[in-house]
Amino acid sequence: MSPPFTGIVAKDVVAGLLGPHGAHAVARAAVQEAASRGARVRFLQITSPGARPPAGVAPAQEPIEAHGELGAEPVIDDRSATFTAALRALREFPRVPVTFEAAVGEPGAVLVEHTTDADILVLAAGLPEDVAAYCRRHASCDILTVRPAPIARTA
Repeated sequence: MSPPFTGIVAKDVVAGLLGPHGAHAVARAAVQEAASRGARVRFLQITSPGARPPAGVAPAQEPIEAHGELGAEPVIDDRSATFTAALRALREFPRVPVTFEAAVGEPGAVLVEHTTDADILVLAAGLPEDVAAYCRRHASCDILTVRPAPIARTA
């Protein structure tokens, strides 16, 4: 799906990925926005300063991988989960230009800093209020908040 050429250069769509909560919904909405605008999507994964990975998970400077015992459910770190969500979203629109970025810092400030040249920032509903409020006050672009898919209940 290509938007009509209007002579207007589309700015980026930034997908703010702050862990696995809502990552799939954010990634999917960001890719759809980018496709409809003829823009690039930038997946921005943010880690809070001083955050420590759970036991059994590689530190941030090592390659992303799953850990676990043979036959056991692997423990997948947040980086793997958000990267996987982004790749799944791109399956629908494989021709959307994309970049993957990672940053360490206070989430609100990092998001605002990385959206100075963006058209829209896509975030998951349910973020801590201080992050959402900071972005609403300081971001120079529009903000789209998406709800994560509900968890299926089993009977």
